[in-house]
Amino acid sequence: MQALFASDVNPDLDPLEVLEDLIEEEEAHSAEDGAYAREIVRGVAENAEEIDRVIAEHMTGWRLERIAGVERNVMRIAVWEGLISRRVPVPVAVDEAVEIAKKYGAEESGRFVNGVLGRVFRGVS
Repeated sequence: MQALFASDVNPDLDPLEVLEDLIEEEEAHSAEDGAYAREIVRGVAENAEEIDRVIAEHMTGWRLERIAGVERNVMRIAVWEGLISRRVPVPVAVDEAVEIAKKYGAEESGRFVNGVLGRVFRGVS
């Protein structure tokens, strides 16, 4: 999420390069964690237009570019995990997104992310 957030705030940054810097700084991560983080960042970046379209279609009264970067990027990751890669069960993707939003976002971030993702994944198994 940090790499996607950084490149979202500064479009001149390559999210994969940011991720490599973060992995290098945090030596505690396993090789498997690093590989999955790369897969997420690459997948979100390669599917950004589709992911943003899906999220925007399910927001009421908000434009994607007007919501905070934490919320925007955790939802992007959840949509990639739950709809595109399908490596993560939808309830797990949503729960992880909500928890990260609560931890790093504003007071109402968790509820907002849960509401939007609930609409995105309604009827998806």
